[in-house]
Amino acid sequence: MGDPTLEDCVASTPPDDRPDTPPAAAPDAFPPLDLGSLLQIADNIDGALWVFDVAAGRFIYASRGHEQVWAMSGESLLADARSWLETIHPDDRDDVRRRFDQLPQLGGVFDEEFRLLRADGAQRWIRMRCSVTEHTDASARRIVGLSEDITAVRRAEQTSRRYAAIVGSSDDAIIGFALDGTIQTWNAGAERMYGYTSVQAVGHPLSMLMERDRPSELPDMIARLESGEHIAHVEAVRRTRDGRTLDVSLTVSPIKDGLGRLVGASSIARDITAAKEARRSLVESEQLHRTLVNAILDAAVDAIITIDAHGTIESANPATLAMFGYELDELLGQNVKLIMPQPYRQEHDGYLERFIETGEKHIIGRGREVVGLRRDGTTFPVDLAVNEVRYDHRVLFAGILRDITERKRLEDEFLQAQKMEAVGRLAGGIAHDFNNLLMGLLGSCRMAGTQLGPDHPAQVHIHEIVAEAERGAALTRQLLDFSRKRPTRLEPIDINEVVAASQRMLSNLLGEDIKLQVDLCQTPSIVVADRGLIDQVLMNLAVNSRDAMPRGGRLLITTSEADCSATDQALGEVRPGRHVALSVVDSGQGMDEETRRRAFEPFYTTKTTGEGTGLGLATVYGIIKQLGGHIHVDSALGRGTTIRTHLPLSAAPTTRAPEARADATPEGRGETILIVEDERLVRASLRHLLADLGYQVLEAEHGEQALAVSRGADPPIELVLSDIVLPGVPGPELVEQLRVLQPGLRAVFMSAHPNELLVEQGRLPADEPSLEKPFSDGELARALRAALDA
Repeated sequence: MGDPTLEDCVASTPPDDRPDTPPAAAPDAFPPLDLGSLLQIADNIDGALWVFDVAAGRFIYASRGHEQVWAMSGESLLADARSWLETIHPDDRDDVRRRFDQLPQLGGVFDEEFRLLRADGAQRWIRMRCSVTEHTDASARRIVGLSEDITAVRRAEQTSRRYAAIVGSSDDAIIGFALDGTIQTWNAGAERMYGYTSVQAVGHPLSMLMERDRPSELPDMIARLESGEHIAHVEAVRRTRDGRTLDVSLTVSPIKDGLGRLVGASSIARDITAAKEARRSLVESEQLHRTLVNAILDAAVDAIITIDAHGTIESANPATLAMFGYELDELLGQNVKLIMPQPYRQEHDGYLERFIETGEKHIIGRGREVVGLRRDGTTFPVDLAVNEVRYDHRVLFAGILRDITERKRLEDEFLQAQKMEAVGRLAGGIAHDFNNLLMGLLGSCRMAGTQLGPDHPAQVHIHEIVAEAERGAALTRQLLDFSRKRPTRLEPIDINEVVAASQRMLSNLLGEDIKLQVDLCQTPSIVVADRGLIDQVLMNLAVNSRDAMPRGGRLLITTSEADCSATDQALGEVRPGRHVALSVVDSGQGMDEETRRRAFEPFYTTKTTGEGTGLGLATVYGIIKQLGGHIHVDSALGRGTTIRTHLPLSAAPTTRAPEARADATPEGRGETILIVEDERLVRASLRHLLADLGYQVLEAEHGEQALAVSRGADPPIELVLSDIVLPGVPGPELVEQLRVLQPGLRAVFMSAHPNELLVEQGRLPADEPSLEKPFSDGELARALRAALDA
């Protein structure tokens, strides 16, 4: 009989019926998973795992994922076995209920997809898979199932089918090809246009469709794509299978892999042979020509404008008027610069003149992202494509503009959300696990030091290990601050201490090719701030400077006092009085005036797409302003950058706890203490320490074991030292159960999570004493004595 399964867990088998010790595992076998591990695995499954007791007609287990999938708590499911059915879409509810009720009799596997109506009105798609457990006793049968939210999968499938339908039904020839010109995809439109079936075309060179007297067309096209050029609506000649030639309008788009590398291209070709012939015929009928053009313009969702060689607007479609907020008579006859902000307005005339005189194309014939200017003075991002049109011995230019405000906002928000979520989860998870590890390491060092004696030569190495472990504990606090796993806590802190504590982490962040120098003020520089926010300011400024020094350099961080009453004009909006100036100076590339002026704008960045979000300096600006300070940038190309922040000095003393004296550690008086801790190494070190302090010590790995130990304790337990996060029953809930058996029982809690966060989340009572791992021997001794003497 191995460790209990999930079914054993939810069956609530009485502790007395379980074997005292599991059988020994084979030497090469993996150790069996304990109950806590299985429940932890179940709670981390991406979905809701549950168990239904067929005989009792109720649910006896629901993992933590139940709330995310069903938008209802697991407790409500355990209390009301039919509550989940009420959330199912009415059109699906009866069928799901019938199938579920028949499962115990018919057996097999229940695998259904149905709609769920959440309490907030949102509709989600759920896939539920379950089956009846095999058991000789029918009354002991259970249904074990997993419910998953597959809404995103459903939407992706619908989108994929829609795109496939669009491509498959398009009259245009849509072809995908590799960089060597090999055809990879071939839609029905291409088959109709060129006469080749997909089998006849895929795997053959794209050049079989091109004119033989233009062998450089394909290499030129690939070269343009590799240079980042957008090939849109260019005319080309293509050959069909039966030897005919077609005039086509061609748009070629790059295909890139997940790393942004060009791996191929897709082309959309529209047969314009008949259209070109029609256009030649329409020269004889100007009215018909105008009617056709006007119909196209009126139906277009993008803004379409035509201008002459001097930039004068000659026509604008309805979408243009709606996009820029003008009436038609307000645009006609005006220079197109009317809808351009600087610097595009100043550059526009030069583009047209150079093109007409030399044929040099800057934006003509290629796509470009620019900025549009509305009538009310607001600006917005625009995707612009401009083509030259020669009509009736005149040179005209047609511009097609698409408002991409929403697209860019969604892209920026999505990328930023992904990055911050990933960084936050990683940092918080590492910090939590590291705190438990450090707690066990420090305890083991203490035990080793005690056993070896004060004069043993290994004591030097033990002290070094302890010092490094304590530095690791400080690092985990910084990780928790960065991931925002700690609530913001404003308190008097010394900026010099924060910078000194962050120096090692900043050095690792900068790399070996950047020399970090720190010059701190000799007197304390006390400000009211959150230590984690100041760490984030230092980290963001260091990363910004590092990116400005790709070939290495020097980074200097200084602190000094400043009386801002004499420098108000230089600093701008800053409260008069004494401040601490925190400066970060790099020897990097520096900024031009435009970049320096916009440095703190959210999402403004000079980096290429995917290399930066433009939120680093904006975040620093927000933090400094939140703390009542000011920030200033001094930079120029070729001479580096200095970012100087000013924060008001505070007369309040720092809240940092004084170091406890070695002789201030209170000892026990023979009281019995129960340790409840699931980490074996931590539990062992605590047992050893409490015994040295003069306490009688009992221990348990989890809540169920703690209850069993408590019932047989003689003399009775006087205090419980419990971890907050335990397998099964959490520490505070366990203490409440123990207090039912023994009223007035004292408790001290401990956790590798920040205590403030646990109180904020309601997982730790605010009035209960608690310690944050890793804690010192003295902190534990004082907390225990205070709780026992209260």
